Amino acid sequence: MMVDLQLTNTKLVERARTILMRLTGIDHESASELLAQADGHVKTALVMSAHHCSKEEARQRLDRAHGMVRTAMEQTDLEGGL
Repeated sequence: MMVDLQLTNTKLVERARTILMRLTGIDHESASELLAQADGHVKTALVMSAHHCSKEEARQRLDRAHGMVRTAMEQTDLEGGL
């Protein structure tokens, strides 16, 4: 599923919420809040949800995973010094 979206209009924002709901099992309101906390970055929001971590930590995980969401989501806390 393509999750690297630029949220430039209402339709894409709703698509991002739907992706978050589908992949994480959260409701619409929670998806909206998570997306806002992640500054509109779906990849960051997914990693934040998977690891219950801050936006900064999620971005660090994504950086170490070279932007690959699945890899960042599967990282254990021991990998990469976290």
